Amino acid sequence: MNLIHLRLLALTAFFSLFSFSLLQAQCVIDTLVPNVPGIYPDTFPPAEGCEFYSQDVTFFFPKDTTLDVFGNPFTAPFESFHITGIAGLPLGMDWECNTDSCFYDLSAGNPVPDTLGCVRFFGTPTIPATYPIVVYINARVKVLNNIIEQQATYETSIVVEPCEFIGSCYTYTVSSNCQPAQLDISNNVPSGGKDGFSYNWQVQGPNGFSYQTSDENPFPQSLNDAGTYTISYSATVDTIGFILDSVVIEKIGCEDFLDAADLYWKLFDPSQNEIVNTSNNVLSNIGDNLPLNTGIGPLFLDTGLYEFQVFDQDNLIADEGCADGMTGGSGSVFVNIPPVSSGPVTIVSDSLIVTFYINNPISVIACQDTFQLDSLPLMPAIAADTNRVCQGDTAWLMTSSSDSIQWYRNGLPLLNAHDPMYPATLDGFYTVEVISRASLCSATSQGFTVEIFSVQAPSIAFDGLNMSIASPDPALRYDWYNDDDVYVGSGTPFALPASDSYYAVAVDTATGCQSGPSATILSVLTPLEDELGEITLEVYPNPTAGQVKLRWEAAAAGELSLRLTDMMGRSLFQEDLGRVAANGQTSYQWQDLPAGIYLLMLNWEGRSFTQKLLIEK
Repeated sequence: MNLIHLRLLALTAFFSLFSFSLLQAQCVIDTLVPNVPGIYPDTFPPAEGCEFYSQDVTFFFPKDTTLDVFGNPFTAPFESFHITGIAGLPLGMDWECNTDSCFYDLSAGNPVPDTLGCVRFFGTPTIPATYPIVVYINARVKVLNNIIEQQATYETSIVVEPCEFIGSCYTYTVSSNCQPAQLDISNNVPSGGKDGFSYNWQVQGPNGFSYQTSDENPFPQSLNDAGTYTISYSATVDTIGFILDSVVIEKIGCEDFLDAADLYWKLFDPSQNEIVNTSNNVLSNIGDNLPLNTGIGPLFLDTGLYEFQVFDQDNLIADEGCADGMTGGSGSVFVNIPPVSSGPVTIVSDSLIVTFYINNPISVIACQDTFQLDSLPLMPAIAADTNRVCQGDTAWLMTSSSDSIQWYRNGLPLLNAHDPMYPATLDGFYTVEVISRASLCSATSQGFTVEIFSVQAPSIAFDGLNMSIASPDPALRYDWYNDDDVYVGSGTPFALPASDSYYAVAVDTATGCQSGPSATILSVLTPLEDELGEITLEVYPNPTAGQVKLRWEAAAAGELSLRLTDMMGRSLFQEDLGRVAANGQTSYQWQDLPAGIYLLMLNWEGRSFTQKLLIEK
């Protein structure tokens, strides 16, 4: 295995990502998912580092949602969903929808609503870690014929396991391409519990790091320093034993009367079992052709004493032993296994000399690899113009770095948040990660907490003379504005300067944060009971259980209309009586209204008058 640099592998995956995306088909929707809104599967299977990864995820979109409208639940249908982005994917991975725009139409006008969609996550990740992933979705909801856009997120994660490098000697993984990391090695030449195996491991690295062991599998090693590390390995395998490669007859003590000896030989194991016998294949007149290779071998030898016999065949009398040269005499030499020394072993017995070529095969397997750990960039810091902002305002977070940047909120990556400055409009715990363009190593800042102060808009009422705040908070200041957004004063109750439409805002004096505006109430300071020259209007009984009479007296006929509202200005009843006689009356039944204070607004010939109406139960 040659020099392997995890950083180079990561960069290769980064630059080859575009070609991967061209090769990928769009995701396939799983039509067998449950008929329940959700994401399937909701957990990603782990990705093996340096291996291509592909996972399809099916979205089952909800058809409607429940909203709170004036304190009452309201079911609103979804018009569409749009996947606007995905943040947090490992380097080397990308995503795509089954539609080019990632837009899904659920509106009533679509004959086939897009209740199902899918996303494919694919690529070759190289840096092991657990990656939090956030899917950003824009949902459009139809509420009372109005379209409201809502932002939603789906959160998940994917685990990228270390890249595994497999060689002929061992397999190793490094938990990160950056310091610190853990090195795990497993032996690819295992002993299986047999004797005859021995190992030598050595790992060396920067700043004098050294680890050496003769264990079959080394312990995991913590690597703290950046730099180049070298793994050196050797395995000695001595498990086969001894092999008899050949037997050579060097000298004999036997011969025929007229010509050379006719030879044959036998070999016996330590248990006197006959291994070789050439008596049926005698070599005639071969005795003068010495040394003579017998052709024995290779043979596996057990331990013990082996006997080798050489004879000269005689057809008239008993065969002659080639050790002592006597008819029927000795023809044996003995060799012990294991021999005293390795290599050829020559045995002499009287006139018989035999050389045994014995081999003890020992395999030595050696491998070496190097890998690089890169150094971490400097830990970034976060600066901000403030960490306490009012709702609707922005806290600008800043970091100084020339590396790649990713901002996080509450541990989750923010979409398209890669600039040195980030506008925080939500409260939470913010961090920034810088990623070295050279090594792809990253460092994360300390957390920075942003507090968003929210002040609730007040509820207001008008009693005919003053505006007042319902349940005022003594920690807040209440400012009043007219319909032209002109400040007219503070406090509660507040004496109005003139008839007009007014609203109030609440101000937190500690932070300076201001609420949104209250509802607007029209105030008319002229009491209804006053005679107005040309007309007198009377509402009775007041208080009432709900039955109300209206009587008027005027110098001449005129146009009359009326409207009943609650103290928040919401219209409950209105009627245009048209042109009426100078004197008259009418009645109304408002028993269904809950007990409380209401405003009855009357319009006579273009002039407006307001009367408080108290309904009691």
